[in-house]
Amino acid sequence: MLLLVRISAVKRALSTAVAVLALGAIIAVGIRYSAARLSVARTVATKPAIIYLATADGRYLVPVTVKVPETNAEREAVLRVLSWPSGGAVRSPFDAGIRLTRFAVRDETAEVNLSGWASSLPTLSVDMASAALVYTLTEFPTIRRVSVRVDGSGGRLMSRPPLINHDGSPPGDHTMKVTLWFGYAGQYLVPVTRFVPRNVNPPVAAVEALIQGPLDRGQLSATLPQGTRLLGLRVSDALCTVDLSSEMMRRLPEGTAAIRMAVDSVVRTLTEFPDIRRVEILVEGKRGSRIGGNLPFDGVFERGPVNPVE
Repeated sequence: MLLLVRISAVKRALSTAVAVLALGAIIAVGIRYSAARLSVARTVATKPAIIYLATADGRYLVPVTVKVPETNAEREAVLRVLSWPSGGAVRSPFDAGIRLTRFAVRDETAEVNLSGWASSLPTLSVDMASAALVYTLTEFPTIRRVSVRVDGSGGRLMSRPPLINHDGSPPGDHTMKVTLWFGYAGQYLVPVTRFVPRNVNPPVAAVEALIQGPLDRGQLSATLPQGTRLLGLRVSDALCTVDLSSEMMRRLPEGTAAIRMAVDSVVRTLTEFPDIRRVEILVEGKRGSRIGGNLPFDGVFERGPVNPVE
């Protein structure tokens, strides 16, 4: 009898242990499932976006590529412009304390309402800040116009300005507009609008102006070495082949940043023309030129993200 009682007790204990183990396994699976769902929920799909910031002195707009959530990407881009910290080479063109209170897109028009702007007017370039928003938002294909209100007032409708960072060169009947990309702070490329003498070959005029360098040497810097000459340029099937003199190799600093900025500035300046999508750079008519053991000019280049910062 005693043996039967002990056997029964053992069975009950085993059953209890099995039940506890089963419950533990179920709880563990549940925790892992919940953690997986939480991880998925925290993973937000992002996309690249170009936003426009200001140089430290507020004189130039600088496009940079950031990542924003795919959902409400346009609104998130505006928030990035407003909240970009100061203290670095680039900053928000808006002073601290300005908030986005409303944002909507209707019929290709972005409606932006800001608060706190009035108190910042003495230290803020209104035109620069407005242009930064317009350039940022019209990078999105769904937006062609921008309306900016301050605390519900105003609402002037603005389209993308045709001149970005105009260097003061005078327009005229015998000039044409080109967009040149110069260096800033050793790490950014800045687009600059310049009017140059009209040329039967506009890409040639653009490269020659790029070689000349910026008119404002205080903030911007030339990306091509002094003494570089344009030896030839041809365009065929959207490919522009540009031939530069040996100064491009001999006088360009060996640092990766300098090489990247030199190549990118040529590529971006030339692909401003709608009939050019790719650029090949030759030095003294040769491919595969080496600088510091690198091959910066070997191959055909297309536009990549502009000034990626993250």
